Order: sequence, then C-alpha cells, then structure tokens
Amino acid sequence: MRLATFNVENMFERPKAMNQEDWAAGRQALDDYAALCKLIERPTYTASVKQQLLTILDRNAGLLTQGVSEFIRLREYRGKLVRSELASLTSPSIAAEWVGWFDLVFGRVNAKAVLNAGRWCNSSMRP
Repeated sequence: MRLATFNVENMFERPKAMNQEDWAAGRQALDDYAALCKLIERPTYTASVKQQLLTILDRNAGLLTQGVSEFIRLREYRGKLVRSELASLTSPSIAAEWVGWFDLVFGRVNAKAVLNAGRWCNSSMRP
C-alpha cells in the first residue's frame, strides 16, 4: 500500500506575489520583503538603515501609511515601526523601540492552478 500526504494549504492559498501571471510581477515585492526582514533584524537602526526602510516602505503603496500593501503586511506587536508627527505627516520616521515583523499577503489560488496541482498529485501517485 502506498500512502502519501500533502500540504493542501498551498493548493488553495499562496502569497499573492507568487500568484501572478508573470514571475516578474511579484519579484520586486519578494525582494522588498526579504530586504525588510533583513533590515529589521538589526539590533540598532543606523540612519542608513532607517532610510532604507523608509524607501522600501514607500515603494510599496499603502505599506508606509496603512501597514499593508498589495503583497506585504506589517505586523506590529508592540509600538510602531513608523512614527509620524501630526504636524508633519509627509516626513515619517522609523522608531527605535518596537516589536513586530513583516508577512506576505496571501490570496486564493485560481482554479487552473488547483486543477494543475490536482493532476500532478494524481499522476505522481501512480506506480
């Protein structure tokens, strides 16, 4: 008897950046996500790191102002990564003390991809 298990979550949802018609459409968001994760790991944020964070956040529409873009979401557990003075909303700054991380935004996989995955699973289980 052959017994196989699969992680079926990936058959129905995946990061939106990986679920585009063209790989290039989500590539920049994946690169930005990797850079953001690497930058926030640092024990201290230098002026250069803060500027890099602001540049990447600004490049992903909505991430700087609302904490979520089409492909990336900012999760803040304690404190805020980005601080904006009420008098100067146009010049946000990076906070020194905060706890959080970045996630990729997930979306539903289209029917064609589910069918293709189902065909692959079915064919791979044949002797």
